[in-house]
Amino acid sequence: MIDINNTQLDEESKQKFEFYKGLAIKIKEQIYTESIINKKDLISLLTEVYLNEPTLLSYNYFVNLKLFFDLLEHNTTPNLRSFISNCLSKFVSKISCFKLDASQYDQLKYIFEKYVLQDFKESNKEAIFACKYLSVKFINSIFDYHDHWARLMNIIATSSINKFDIIEESIKGLNPLSNISSKPSFLNSNQAIAINTSNFKFPSFVSLLDLFIEKIPDINSSLLHNCLYTCYTYLLKFLIMNAVQGKDTCIVINLEWENNVDKAFDLDANVRQLVKSHLNLLLNTNNGIVNKSNPPPLIVFLNLIFKEYFNFENDDINLTSINSSDLENIFTYGTVFNNILSLSPPIVSSYFIPNEIDKLLNFLAFNPNSNNAVSNQSRTNNILKILQDDLVLLISKTTGLLISRPQYSDQKIKSIVKNIVNEIPIIKNEFQDSFSLRDNQIFSVKLTVLAFILSRCFALRRFSVVSLDDLLKILNFYSQLMDYNLKKENKKYYENLLEGLDQLAIYGVLNPLYSQDNHLEYTEDPFKEIYKKLCLTVKITVKRLHEKSVVTFSYLSLAYESILDTEKIIDFPTVIFNANSLKKPEFGFFSGEALTVVAWGWNSNLLNKSIDLQEVDIEDLKILVPKVLDSKFNLVLSITLNSCSKSKPSLRKAACLWLLSLVKYCGNHTLIKQNAKAINLAFMRFLAERDELIQESASIGLSLIYELGDSDLRESLVKGLLKSFTDSTAAEKLSAGSVNEDTELFEPGILKTSDGSISTYKDILNLASEVGDPSLVYKFMSLAKNSTLWSSRKGIAFGLGALVTKANLDDLLKSNSSLIPKLYRYRFDANESVSKTMNDMWNILITDSSKTILSHHDIIFNELVRGMGSREWRVRQASCIALIDLLEVLPLEVYEPKLELIWTMSFRSMDDIKDSVRNSGAQLTKFLVSNLTRITDIPSGASSLKSERILKKVIPFLLGNRGLLSDAEEIKTFALKTIFQLCEKSVTALKPFLPNLIGEMISMMTLFEPQVVNYLALNAEKYDTTALDIDNQRLQAVYHSPIMKSIDQMLDVADDKMMKDIILHIIDSIKKSVGFPSKVGSCKIIVTLISRHLELTRPYGEVLLKASTSQLKHRNETIREGYAQACGYVCRICSTDTVAKYAVELENMYLKFDSVDQRRVAAIASEFVGTYAPSSFSSVASAFLPLAYIGKHDPDKDVKDSFNKVWTDHTAGSGAIKLYIEEICTLAKKCLNSQSYFIKKVGAESISNALKAISHHSKDNPLSSQNTLIIFQLLIETSTGRSWKGKESILAALVTLCRTNHQLVLSTEGLYDRLQMIMISESKRKNREYKEHAVIALCQFAELFPSDTIYQELVNICEPLLDDEYFKEEDDDDNDNNIGTSVDRNNKGLPNDIQSFKKSSAKNLKLEQFKNNTLKSLSNSFKCYDEKFSQPLFMLILKSVERFFESKVVIITWRTQIAVCDSFSKLIETLLSSKQSLSMEEIEFSISSWNTIFFRCCNKAAIENVRLQAVRSSSKLLKLLNALKIENHESFIIEKMNKMRAEESSSVVKVEIDTVLYKH
Repeated sequence: MIDINNTQLDEESKQKFEFYKGLAIKIKEQIYTESIINKKDLISLLTEVYLNEPTLLSYNYFVNLKLFFDLLEHNTTPNLRSFISNCLSKFVSKISCFKLDASQYDQLKYIFEKYVLQDFKESNKEAIFACKYLSVKFINSIFDYHDHWARLMNIIATSSINKFDIIEESIKGLNPLSNISSKPSFLNSNQAIAINTSNFKFPSFVSLLDLFIEKIPDINSSLLHNCLYTCYTYLLKFLIMNAVQGKDTCIVINLEWENNVDKAFDLDANVRQLVKSHLNLLLNTNNGIVNKSNPPPLIVFLNLIFKEYFNFENDDINLTSINSSDLENIFTYGTVFNNILSLSPPIVSSYFIPNEIDKLLNFLAFNPNSNNAVSNQSRTNNILKILQDDLVLLISKTTGLLISRPQYSDQKIKSIVKNIVNEIPIIKNEFQDSFSLRDNQIFSVKLTVLAFILSRCFALRRFSVVSLDDLLKILNFYSQLMDYNLKKENKKYYENLLEGLDQLAIYGVLNPLYSQDNHLEYTEDPFKEIYKKLCLTVKITVKRLHEKSVVTFSYLSLAYESILDTEKIIDFPTVIFNANSLKKPEFGFFSGEALTVVAWGWNSNLLNKSIDLQEVDIEDLKILVPKVLDSKFNLVLSITLNSCSKSKPSLRKAACLWLLSLVKYCGNHTLIKQNAKAINLAFMRFLAERDELIQESASIGLSLIYELGDSDLRESLVKGLLKSFTDSTAAEKLSAGSVNEDTELFEPGILKTSDGSISTYKDILNLASEVGDPSLVYKFMSLAKNSTLWSSRKGIAFGLGALVTKANLDDLLKSNSSLIPKLYRYRFDANESVSKTMNDMWNILITDSSKTILSHHDIIFNELVRGMGSREWRVRQASCIALIDLLEVLPLEVYEPKLELIWTMSFRSMDDIKDSVRNSGAQLTKFLVSNLTRITDIPSGASSLKSERILKKVIPFLLGNRGLLSDAEEIKTFALKTIFQLCEKSVTALKPFLPNLIGEMISMMTLFEPQVVNYLALNAEKYDTTALDIDNQRLQAVYHSPIMKSIDQMLDVADDKMMKDIILHIIDSIKKSVGFPSKVGSCKIIVTLISRHLELTRPYGEVLLKASTSQLKHRNETIREGYAQACGYVCRICSTDTVAKYAVELENMYLKFDSVDQRRVAAIASEFVGTYAPSSFSSVASAFLPLAYIGKHDPDKDVKDSFNKVWTDHTAGSGAIKLYIEEICTLAKKCLNSQSYFIKKVGAESISNALKAISHHSKDNPLSSQNTLIIFQLLIETSTGRSWKGKESILAALVTLCRTNHQLVLSTEGLYDRLQMIMISESKRKNREYKEHAVIALCQFAELFPSDTIYQELVNICEPLLDDEYFKEEDDDDNDNNIGTSVDRNNKGLPNDIQSFKKSSAKNLKLEQFKNNTLKSLSNSFKCYDEKFSQPLFMLILKSVERFFESKVVIITWRTQIAVCDSFSKLIETLLSSKQSLSMEEIEFSISSWNTIFFRCCNKAAIENVRLQAVRSSSKLLKLLNALKIENHESFIIEKMNKMRAEESSSVVKVEIDTVLYKH
């Protein structure tokens, strides 16, 4: 902060400062309280204040900038956010102009780092991105380029999860030229195209690396992962720039600086040498021994890279799981690792030996002894994946560099070789069909890797790693495999084998008798024939201009060149010289490099790049292969120079490139210097060529030959070149081309090469080193991982235990604090020998174990936690067991802050890939659970405060993604069991967490139900059961599950403070849960909650009822019923109004849905309210009972039974109908107004039966006239339109209403006419089934309102119905239409058994019933009115009596006989009661009808009841005749009766006859 009093300002400036300061203070006070519009104005004003008085801005950077950043971060309005961003951008140049002190820099770093590292949510993403962008912009402007903190922020901000503008600004900050261009001091970025590296300061590689490691815990994992590639690549660049600092190199700092550094590192020998020297400094060794307790920066950096290059998560890693999007980055990691390792001292490689190499070999399937078929298959897949993604050479080189080191024993390498030799198939001439493409792929990779291993071993004089016999087998198969791939045109595999062949050739493996100086072991050289085959195979592809082949071909010349040249078998130079073509000019570069090797062997500088073992000198390598004769170089150079003047274009172009290669890679050869002028002349001639490639090559060649010459030669060359530009004559001598001062000799960026996209898989990086100092041994043992030296026996653990003496114990412990935690962990090693030895060492080192553990518990704990996350299973397993032992010793207060971490790592161990680690993890988690229940057992005396504090950490963990929501089934199950145990033993301590726990456990009900149960429910029919049966079983399983038991235990301790939260979580679960168990579990919990806490839940009745009601429409029947029951319980605690609303909702559910399921729900829901909340039901009975009465008439049995039970249980008989008739009629009106015909029918039947029931007990109409007329109107409206199933109920209701309101019908104007018209018109419908009911209703209406009109219509409608013609129109499948056509009136035309069958047929019974009902209805409707009766109706009934017995369509039965007798009796009774007189015609018709009845019904074939009814009808007729005083007919009937009596066998009938005769 600036002190204005101590600042050198004049008085006017001070006054101006104070004015702006006061103004700024006032603005800040108002800026948070104003609206958005005013806020924008205030921000604008404050910005202008700071811009006009920059001193005020610098007065307190932290506060002023933080104000704007806070406004930007917490603003949600895009326009205002953009405005604030623009204001902040204006401050960038102002702040960078001020000189800041260290504290001010730290304050600014705090602001900027917060936003660069800050994670974001979707809601504030744009605001955070804006803050990130401006933070990066400020960083680039304020901090120097060499500031390692600023560059780390740039690196982190390049994470791909950030927006593009942030990444772009960060990359600008990482480029030196772009960075200084953004500084205000840099006036114009165009003033400089490049910067001199000698005086430009770069960030310290070591400081940046240390800071990055320090910041890793603070960086979001996603942010970190997506910036690692940038981080490591720029760390390498800064390492290179630190190495070349102050040195003259080819690296130029410009906008292409990144590419310049990469290419210089790849191609420039000077840069590589400087980096090599710098790596020695970074190694920071002391007499060749590395301080492992504090690894040097080089080791740390390689460790970081290797973690991305190789990442063994387990022993059976499957490379095919690697995401292809990461391959480019991974390929880069591998390349960088190989390059740095190849330049590093040998001791660096020892960090990766032997364990990581063993694991890598295992990963590459170099360990055939594995019994795990799945593991072997995975490793085989890894090989195929390596081949597919072009990772073979990258991994082969890494493997060769590490395995060839002396730290990896000869015996192990022999084992590798032997295993591969044993796998090699025996092939005599050609490969058999059994040798598959997969075999070819696998062996191509394995042999390539083996070639890199053997070549490096030979370079280090480790010849004993392979016997000559085994090598002979390998090379022979190598040759066969190359030939096989060449014939099959497997280009990728062939090229990989070529690369391996390169290594074998240049390091003398192809001629082991020479390289090992072992000529006397064999009388003949068996390797020579294999070598010849290899040469001939490669020669084929050289002729095809295959680029890699020509280089390999030249390397082959190193092994037996002198011998083969003598024998004239293969002329290497000639083969290469003959390979050229205009179509493939770039092939000349490869053939040129090949010629340098053929001509000069290991002396060619080309081979210098292949040396990647720093302990090996090139002179040591030269003696591995035969020396190339000087005459060979002379021959190659002569042919090349001669080809330069040839006329063939392709040959001349190739010759230019050949010559360029010779000069570049063989420039030190005396012949080159001796022929410098000739070479110079050849290049000058090429300058005149029009081909751009030749021009560029020639220009490069000229510069190279110039650098090689002495002062005299250089002067001569310069003069010659200038003369060719200025002297036309001299130029013409060169060529006819045009060469002048404008000829472009060099393209910008000529050294650029196009590095292809590199990708590889991730494996783990493990450091290993030799045991030098006993004080470091335990750290080494930790890094050594699963070396056989440690895992197979006591090994070093035992040996080093003997080295540690009592004299140096104190010094050992003081000098290496990591010894105690690592030794502590090794005490629990999986290997009993190791653990016993380490325990012995612990007892020797540690005098007071408890005290030592307590004093070092932090580092021990950290070591064990790290070990639990180790890639080595033995470390993970030991760490789990050790942690149990540690926690038993430590008091809770010590490890309480780390409790969540402990649970996290313990659960992670439970999900380990290794069985033994999982078991150890299970032991740890069981210990934690036991400890947790003991700590939280409040009834047993545990502290409630401590319990709550502990559970606040554990419960969220158990409920989170690492517990119940984990993907691992074992972890989910264990987390749930832990909660069960807490509920059982420590449920009191769980009270603060009950709501959330209950909600989560409801969700768990579905997750823990076996999937097969859900499958069975969906496919129940396949297993001869129903989904309902299965759901009932599921319901019982949920109700009796451990989860429900635990929830019940938690509900027992619930109180009023938590009740609201519990209910909210239950309701939330109801809404969000989908699975059946969670759904039914929620309703069971509601029932339990209300049953146990009736008063506590009373305030929440309405919300619970609303939530439960929402599930009544669920598609699952069991869930619907469950929530209907819950609703019944909830009604106990609901207000009357709420229950009434619920009743209305059930009413709507019944009326508005045609689905029978919804009607059933409405029925059982009503029933449950009455069962579980009887008091609430009684208070609103008028809302439930009318619906129950309506529902009683539902055709569905379940619905009907439920509603009937409700009505029966809560009413005292039919008197209740009268009590609720108004409500019933109101509800019936809703039914009649419904769009559903089905509901209309139910409503009509209900109102009809209600009116019947009332009229049966009382003649008074309980309804008012107004309501009655309204119902009349509704029924009339409903009866109009087409017929539909159930419409007959409407007509029946109209008749009933007419019967109870007879006078109202007659007194209401027009009502009778409308009713009559409806009855008549409905009876004329063509729908036969409906017509039957309509005619009966018409008859009933005529009975109530007799008139000539209605009777005439009735006769007109019914007469056709009683005729046979009406029924002949129907088809009958059983030929029932033919029944009676061949029978007489006594039905004797058919055999008795057939006749009986026809009578009993469904159709005959249906037709008979229809005719009988019609006849009965007609007779019932026959009334005398106005002292008369309807003669047409009278005659119709009498005629029908005779027709019934003469029908040829219907076979009559006893039913018809009784119906006829009853109808006749009813007709006569009506006449008797009205005392009407009959005409003779009518009397004759009556006697005739009786005669027919007597004949048909009084014979012996008729049943007793028929005869009895016939006698009674005769009695009625006798009474009528007696009243009319018609004696002759009366005597006729009596005579017939006497005759019948004489023949009658039934005493009952005889008694009835006697009664009749007695009366007459």
